[in-house]
Amino acid sequence: MPFSVLILLLIVAAAVIFFVGGWLRVDLVGLLVLSALALTGLVSSREALAGFSSPAVVTVWSMFILSAGLTRTGIAHRLGQPLQRFAKGSEAVLVAGSASFASPLSHPAHLLVMGPGGYRFTDYLKIGVPVTIIAMLVAVWLLPILFPP
Repeated sequence: MPFSVLILLLIVAAAVIFFVGGWLRVDLVGLLVLSALALTGLVSSREALAGFSSPAVVTVWSMFILSAGLTRTGIAHRLGQPLQRFAKGSEAVLVAGSASFASPLSHPAHLLVMGPGGYRFTDYLKIGVPVTIIAMLVAVWLLPILFPP
């Protein structure tokens, strides 16, 4: 086995241990793995940084930054209070409302396949709206049964 493969396996094993152990945040482990791959010469610095210019990656990071800002300033809590009053303490409505499949921005995986697959925003609406409605109906029906108040 070549030495570079052994180094790669050690880096991957360390990453898995840190992911499963939960000692470090997932994003930090990812950056450490990227740094280790670049420092050991398994990937060039150009290859290591190439993904950061991807529109999908920039959008996902932007969503994380925006959501952290909304949470820390209390805006997310303030916007969520009317929804909680509407739900009258029922988590079923809140869970159902968060199951959005109608937007490429609702999940990072949607963004990752959007560019390479040649999908448009409207493609997500065609399939996502019916799937979201079904998920909402199932959640509102099933959650009170599984988790009674």
